[in-house]
Order: sequence, then C-alpha cells, then structure tokens
Amino acid sequence: MKTKAHFFLILALVFPFAAHGKAQQDIPPGVKYKPAPASVNAAAKLKLEGALANGAAFPEELFGENLIWCGPTLWKFLKPSADKILLQAQIVRGNLPMPDGVIVTEGRGLRNEQEKRSFWKALMAKYPSLQTGKVRKPISREISYFWATTVFDIDEPFFAIDAGSQTFVVHMGREHDIYTFDLVGDLRDLRGA
Repeated sequence: MKTKAHFFLILALVFPFAAHGKAQQDIPPGVKYKPAPASVNAAAKLKLEGALANGAAFPEELFGENLIWCGPTLWKFLKPSADKILLQAQIVRGNLPMPDGVIVTEGRGLRNEQEKRSFWKALMAKYPSLQTGKVRKPISREISYFWATTVFDIDEPFFAIDAGSQTFVVHMGREHDIYTFDLVGDLRDLRGA
C-alpha cells in the first residue's frame, strides 16, 4: 500500500495538472486576466477554427457589431499591402512605456463590414498558414505582449494561434466574436513603425 501511495505522490509532484484535472495557465504578475467557463472557450475555439479553415471566405459569425482592433504588430505587416478601405479605417494609437522611452504604436479600428471584410482578406492573403493554424491557450509571453498593447483587462475567450513561424493572439467576446487580432512580436520592433 505504501508503494501505491508513493507512486501517486510522485505523479502529483511531476504532473501537478493530474491532481487537479487540468493544467494551470501561467498568468504573468500584474495582468488582469479573467477566465471563462470551459464551455464558452470551447465554443469560441470551434468557431475560430472553422473560420480559419475556410480561409478567404469572410466569417460573418466572427465579426459582430463591435469595433474590431487590428493590433500594432499585425498592422505593421499588413499596412504595406493594405487596400484603400483598410488604410482609411480608424487609426488607433497607443503609448507603450519602455525603459528607454515611450513607443507610440498604430493599429486600425474596424468599424463596419466593409473594413472588416478588407481586413480578413488582407490577413488571409498575407498569412495563409492561418488556415491550418493551431488554436490554443496563450502562454505567459503571449499574454504579456497582449497586456502591454491593450488598455483592457483580458477576459476569455482569448487564444493564441500557431501559424507557421508566427503566433497570433485573438481576443473574443462572450458571443464568440472577435475584439482584437494581433501578431505577437517584440515590442521594441514597434519603434518607428
């Protein structure tokens, strides 16, 4: 009996998630992160995966009435090939305090269906690997990146998407529509972007 109890103790120490039924997510200190019920996250993930798999087909179900924010790193890479509609979308600027000064960032706020369609088309053309991307819970570095570039608390559903050599973050509402889409990057690379 002692051997059996010892075995389970080792399992609990080596695999702490086994004792609780799931892995604990590593939320960086100071980040305001609110988990959602597993059923909400699962439904949002399924919806996002379906939209990505459909590629260039515009996923109306992911774009509700709210303003969608194209984050600063993603915008930096979409801007050179953006069409007139996307270039004229609402400019969203942010200030990122860094040890060596403030970095002023620029993204885009997508207000109407035409701008959202333009964004999706540009996104899928630039990053076709999103179609086969793996949607998962974000890790500490991805959460920290998003926290630094947003003015909002992070409420799930919130996902990372591994798409080839790039990782994206997607913040969604409880109705499973997109609030923010960004490409994870080095914040210092936003200087002068």
